[in-house]
Amino acid sequence: MAYRASRKNEPTTERDQTNAEAVKHAADVAQHSANPYVKAAGTAVNVGDKLTGGRVSNKLGSALSNSPIERISRRADNSNMLERLRKNNPINNPNNQAKENEENVENSGGDKKESSPSSGTKKDERSSSDAKADSRPSNKSEKDEKDDKSSNGDSKIKAKVRRRLIIIAIALVGILLFVLVIISAISTLLGALGVFDDALGISSFTGGSTGNTNYTVTSQDQADFYQRVSDVEMDFLSKGQKVDSLKIVAVYHILKENGAKISYSTMTESDIRDIASSMLNGGIYDEATFKKNLQNSIIPKYLPNSTVQERRNMANGVLKYVDNYYEFINEEPPSTYNNCVSSGSCTYDIKGYYIGGKGNLTQNIQVSDLYVRLMQCGTANGHNYGGTFGQPLAGEELVPFEKYILGVAYQEIGTGAPAEAIKAQMVAARSYILARHADMGGWRTLKKESGKWILQAASCTQDQVYCNPDKGCSASDGQWGQVYSGQGHAGKLSKNPLPQSSPLRTYANQTSGEVLTNSKGYIVYSGYTQTEQTKMISLANQGFSYKQILLQIYNQGSRNYGATAITKAACSSGSSVNCGSSTGAFASWKQAGASWSNVRMGNSGRTIGQIGCLVTSISMLIVKSGVQTTIANFNPGTFVQFLNNNGGFDGYGNLQYGPISKAAPSFRWVDQIDISGMSREQKLNTIRNYQNQGYYMAAEVATSGQHWVAIDSVNGNSIKIMDPGSNVTDLWGSGKYTPQSTRTLNIFRVG
Repeated sequence: MAYRASRKNEPTTERDQTNAEAVKHAADVAQHSANPYVKAAGTAVNVGDKLTGGRVSNKLGSALSNSPIERISRRADNSNMLERLRKNNPINNPNNQAKENEENVENSGGDKKESSPSSGTKKDERSSSDAKADSRPSNKSEKDEKDDKSSNGDSKIKAKVRRRLIIIAIALVGILLFVLVIISAISTLLGALGVFDDALGISSFTGGSTGNTNYTVTSQDQADFYQRVSDVEMDFLSKGQKVDSLKIVAVYHILKENGAKISYSTMTESDIRDIASSMLNGGIYDEATFKKNLQNSIIPKYLPNSTVQERRNMANGVLKYVDNYYEFINEEPPSTYNNCVSSGSCTYDIKGYYIGGKGNLTQNIQVSDLYVRLMQCGTANGHNYGGTFGQPLAGEELVPFEKYILGVAYQEIGTGAPAEAIKAQMVAARSYILARHADMGGWRTLKKESGKWILQAASCTQDQVYCNPDKGCSASDGQWGQVYSGQGHAGKLSKNPLPQSSPLRTYANQTSGEVLTNSKGYIVYSGYTQTEQTKMISLANQGFSYKQILLQIYNQGSRNYGATAITKAACSSGSSVNCGSSTGAFASWKQAGASWSNVRMGNSGRTIGQIGCLVTSISMLIVKSGVQTTIANFNPGTFVQFLNNNGGFDGYGNLQYGPISKAAPSFRWVDQIDISGMSREQKLNTIRNYQNQGYYMAAEVATSGQHWVAIDSVNGNSIKIMDPGSNVTDLWGSGKYTPQSTRTLNIFRVG
């Protein structure tokens, strides 16, 4: 069952808010009721509110809008009934009812008797004739008038009491119905909280997201289990392998739910490590591999008598559990993203190329901030593609390199191929086009222009066919000769834009920056035709990973190129000190001494210049990522002004991470992790591994107080930073900050 929660944690209308407040008040009253059912309902609401930050009352308030119960409440409210009940409620003031009863008796005049004068002489004694004369209606005595008033007042009070009793009776019917609604809603919500107990537990323990749910681990065995899970996750991360602690506890939950004889205390570190290892294929998380390993090894270990179908269902259940958890906390599941995609290119420390028939060609260059210029296609092999070789294709912008590789795979192998074949195609296309200029020369160049590296490639089958993943593409001759972004010169789309949810985008992130290399570390010129693509698909269908596919294809037959590894693009220890460092104006932004330094942060009364190191660091990371923002002329000042208007700070000026994605919809906060207990090497590896997986980081680095800097890149054993408080660019190399003072990481991603 999927537990779906509203995407909004607060009531959506004023009526919903009023009803939510009424629910909270009713719950407080009900919790003190002598009726066990009413008391249970009130307690359930208050406990649910405590666990979910008030979400229960808000949900019930929204549900009550326009309901019969609300109409009863409105009628009661219109007659001041709620206020009268509040005043007379013995829970609020047990003395009120007795006091009002006493006041009613005193004011009625009909129940108290006055004594006559005690004098022996009756000065006002009258004769019978006088009494008879005074008995006429038009001449009532003062006593008679008082008696009539008393009688009328008593009648009005009785009518008032009857009306009150009727209203109370109506309200009580509504309350009974309301109690049933509460019991039903709370049982569902608390059931969901029970289902996601471990998901909330591990997320809370490791600093992951729990939505608005406040969760506390209640047993030492549970805490010890989560600690072992966290330790295993960090150990894998230090080796460059990302495993998900939430998926580990999801396996535990599904196994236990299906009768496995396990407990927190029996799950050893070795057991946890086995589950973590089952997620990886070649050191990278792969969902298909995870499911396969769950079915074939993990589940049978604990449930040896389960059937094949039951194991398949449980493996699917693990992933469904994680998806449902994120639905429950109103968040999207995080994915693995690579900064090469978002910023345009990885940094390629190129030693040379291996060209079939030519051998190794040494060419020591370091390429970063790489873009592709799409070029025209002229006459080749007796076919005129409609352009002129060596001339830029009109109307086309420079394409970020990793976006170009995604577009090539979209067109060359398509969306219908197996995942591993698509990944193999991406690595082959990247390696091929990087080495193409070394083989062909001429107008096919790889050189630096105005601070950017530009690679020129023909936009047709003469090099590679690129189809713009965001706009779609069109071909002038209908045969993928000369290809344009969007409708281009063809007048209609030949291929639609690639959906944002397409798995190809994920595969591009997973393989970004990866190239095929030989034993010397030279990039292999991995040409391909339909023959190689067919082999990729065939081998993928046989269960080979994309790395195995590439090493097989480019080590035999006409493609025997001596490929030995798939290497992730990165700066090597022998590279320039500025390897990977950002050079844009944003990299020099400071919190103090700038035009925005006096901008106040929330209602704290303090400014960016005083406490704005973190928000300035995040500003730099947003620009570095290359994502679009909703703010014109984006800088720390306009960013803070936007956050001020969108709940971005609490009363003390502390940053609230949620509104960041309103300013930059594709830039999201993921996690905050404590690295204070790690060694220098562990901290370096942790930062490097997050960087390699495409995450963006702000690090807390102050030896005293608090100061944040933006992580720019990792170059060998050096961590490059953008510091909003100084001109330091090497995190631990200047002496200003030390490994010991680097305590916390704020993690962000694009997507």
